[in-house]
Amino acid sequence: VGVGAIAAGIGFAVKAAAEDQKSFELLNQALQANTNATKEQISAIDEQIGAMSIQIGVADDQLRPAFANLARATGDVTKSQELLTLATDISAATGKDLEAVSIALSKAYGGNVAGLQKLGIPLDENLIKTKDFDGAVLALSATFAGAADVAANTFEGKVTRLKIALGETVEQVGGFMIPIFTELADLFLNKVVPYVNDLADKIGPYLVKALTG
Repeated sequence: VGVGAIAAGIGFAVKAAAEDQKSFELLNQALQANTNATKEQISAIDEQIGAMSIQIGVADDQLRPAFANLARATGDVTKSQELLTLATDISAATGKDLEAVSIALSKAYGGNVAGLQKLGIPLDENLIKTKDFDGAVLALSATFAGAADVAANTFEGKVTRLKIALGETVEQVGGFMIPIFTELADLFLNKVVPYVNDLADKIGPYLVKALTG
């Protein structure tokens, strides 16, 4: 039972680390394709996202896609960071999904300011008619600024932050195991699977003859 529990724990840690790695690689791809960020800057951004995750109680695998959406729209890392903070505040205050908020802000940056209203976010009609994104951001900041921090410091928020912090520890443990499991996966894909397929091709005709005979 003890060995099984340990194996299950390792499997869970590796799965969590693999999902975290995938989330980072997708963010990395988005930033390289849409901004001038260097690898060092991208690494620093991810560290900031990790710290932000624990600070406000939002998982990094939610923050990364939101940041990527904003980076694709703005093409600017600093602007994306500012809008991510606003997006987390709006999400915390309204209960709307963070990715949905980030997409709405991305579209608003491109001129579709009216789309923000579909999330139930109140905006002055003049801002919508003139497609004034900067004005919309100021209005939204005045309404929602600090909401994520307020939510993070409630009892529920603190429990969520604790879960995220513990989850990060599990991911770190799993991260040490990923190279080993990657080598095993490569071995099976490159050696074992072709061998089994070749063996099946050779044995198959004889089995058909034997069964039909």
